[in-house]
Amino acid sequence: MLSYFVKPQPPRAEIVSAREEIKSVDKIPPDPAFASRLMQGYGLALVLTQSEFSQRNADALESMRSWAKENFQRDSSFLHPVTLSPLEEPRQTVIDCLVFNLFSGPRYTLERAAGDFIHDRIQDYHQSKPYQSFRNNYYEVFGVNSESIRLLARYQQERAKRAVDVLLCAFYWLVVGIALAVAYLFWKPLEPVKGQRMLGYTWLALALFYLGLSWTENQAHIFVSACICAAMGFYLRRPIMVTRGEDKGLDFRLLNLSDRTIAITTWITFTLLAMQIITWIHTGNRYDPDPVTLFLQSFSGDLLHDPVRTKGNIVRLLGAAWLLIGLWTSRHLKPGATTNEQFSRELASLRGPVETPVTVSRPPQRKSRAGV
Repeated sequence: MLSYFVKPQPPRAEIVSAREEIKSVDKIPPDPAFASRLMQGYGLALVLTQSEFSQRNADALESMRSWAKENFQRDSSFLHPVTLSPLEEPRQTVIDCLVFNLFSGPRYTLERAAGDFIHDRIQDYHQSKPYQSFRNNYYEVFGVNSESIRLLARYQQERAKRAVDVLLCAFYWLVVGIALAVAYLFWKPLEPVKGQRMLGYTWLALALFYLGLSWTENQAHIFVSACICAAMGFYLRRPIMVTRGEDKGLDFRLLNLSDRTIAITTWITFTLLAMQIITWIHTGNRYDPDPVTLFLQSFSGDLLHDPVRTKGNIVRLLGAAWLLIGLWTSRHLKPGATTNEQFSRELASLRGPVETPVTVSRPPQRKSRAGV
């Protein structure tokens, strides 16, 4: 029904337009030497009007110049594309067609909402004093011509398109975090079992995230990561031990993980997640901005300046949280940290159900009397 009656429409192509920068951009004469001036120069003399934003503006202008030079080397007409609409990928399998017809509508709706949010944030930033300062410095360096206007819009447009996916991923993890927090607060099982189940659901959510990412990106290593995370999540959800029985068959027994094991698993989980975020921050560059940078820029609307100070604070915050979780884990690694109740629970899970011996009582017998 969906494939027959509904044709999903992708969201609008332009989040930032050159006409929003200057409405009469088509009437401004072009600069034929603009591309060659960027590509042939090894550096740009930045003589800027002094203000409180001069240093940040200089860094942003150098990043934009390097980005434009790289794109001009690939395609000299990249500022004048034929179309900005994304090309539809062919659907090769029946499963691919099924998933496309089921989920493309909600996906395009979320992308459209994220694009509108980023567009509104950019428009708010364009009315601010920092952007007006950057705008003045930008036209001082590159001149006022149609190419420089399109370059400014295209630079923000490319980053805004990439920020849409980052914003949707952040929304997914926000929903997962709220669901896990509500489940942890209102769930009734014992504390160790509750923490163990929450860890399992966290790994399963990570597996689902990687599965969707591997489907959209069509990359095998992301699918392998999804399988590993799913195996980890299912094991934490229902930990089992495989043994060989007396009949030489395989026996599967459910285990109750100790507080020590849960603490170590929590520390490892947080370490891996923090390592991923820090690696993003350290490996991002002006050509390929990291997801943390795009996430921060999508909320501020400033797609021009690198939020170096905020990313540094995030790294320090993750380091402090890692130390606190490490200290909490070390408390469970001390000798004697395992309680007797926990030891009995672990022993019972290894032995299986304990059989209670049944004592059969007999009625008392009367002594026989002689001569009766």
